[in-house]
Amino acid sequence: MTTIHCSTAPETRDRIESLIKRIDDPRHRRMLEVWLKHWWGEVIYDLTMVMETVTEDIVYRWHGTDQIGDGVDASSADFARNMYQTQFDAELMPGGPFDQEHFAFGEGGLTLEGIFVAVFPGAMLKGRSAQPDPEQLYLVQFPMVVTTPFDCDRWLMKGEIMYAGAPLNIEPTDAAAVRRLRGFGD
Repeated sequence: MTTIHCSTAPETRDRIESLIKRIDDPRHRRMLEVWLKHWWGEVIYDLTMVMETVTEDIVYRWHGTDQIGDGVDASSADFARNMYQTQFDAELMPGGPFDQEHFAFGEGGLTLEGIFVAVFPGAMLKGRSAQPDPEQLYLVQFPMVVTTPFDCDRWLMKGEIMYAGAPLNIEPTDAAAVRRLRGFGD
């Protein structure tokens, strides 16, 4: 049973769709629409949908913490395709729910800060505070800022640069909890 309190992905999506309707600047609205399509493709494990939103040279950078994940610095659609397929196959949540979100927009992209929830295999958790079972799945709640530069001529994401903060909560989880948070379970 999950004790972390958070939205489900459909609840997060509903808030973003509501925000889109309130954005006056058409460029900023379009960026968020593309970003939402990308994120929702992550949630529902639709690789085609995800890849339709990115440039061929998309940059992925993950700046984790000493507890969650090693750093990532890669730039290609092939890397993205393989990364997402691996996560989908493992039934993880590359697109998980988040709360307390705040978006900021500029001419060339958007930034999101919020409290995110993701699933990590124990083998990816480390540091003094984690002490995980490498075979167990863990639900991790953490603050994060994501910067997404855009190619505004083609309305494609040029990157996802993620700065994760120290986990607020880490607890064992299972596939049923992952399905529920994605919006596909009880």
